[in-house]
Amino acid sequence: MRIPIAITLMALIIPSAIGGEKPATNLADYRLTTDGLGPLKIGMTSAQVINAGFPLGAPKYGFDSQVCEQYPLAGHKGISLLFQDGRLTRVQVTTTSVQTRSGAHVGMRADQVERIYGKKLEVLHFAEVGEEGGGGTMRLYSGDRKSSVVFQTDEDSVHGTKRRPVVTQIRSGPAADRYESCL
Repeated sequence: MRIPIAITLMALIIPSAIGGEKPATNLADYRLTTDGLGPLKIGMTSAQVINAGFPLGAPKYGFDSQVCEQYPLAGHKGISLLFQDGRLTRVQVTTTSVQTRSGAHVGMRADQVERIYGKKLEVLHFAEVGEEGGGGTMRLYSGDRKSSVVFQTDEDSVHGTKRRPVVTQIRSGPAADRYESCL
């Protein structure tokens, strides 16, 4: 009886010890910060992301792969990465399973996010920027203000209704302020 168990354990351990497939990391176990998401750190190259066990899907947006491209993270629905000049500059989350350090997440009402962060949060409402702007954004800056976590809400689509805006996506990194992928 012990021999089949030992063989099974060896089959599970040996491939990873000799460079075989790495188990997928559940990114919901990590928190989104101005520095990235868990092992996905702002400033990494796409090769470093892939070598860390996070394959990239086909590019969603971009102009020139050497300058700026956004990729979905394969196997992690609702998470995409923006690379500019070959470096990770933004993590974008549209899934409800990833949270910030303080527990804010996609699907949460905007007023709840405002209560969590208080005066540290810079809030820009739809009515303040008009129909041409990206209203309904709330920003939380890093200490040096070079990076941020941005909460995008559906405020523009519920403007004038009684429904409260909810967070539809969260972006982190130095390019988090950009609603479009590559501008």
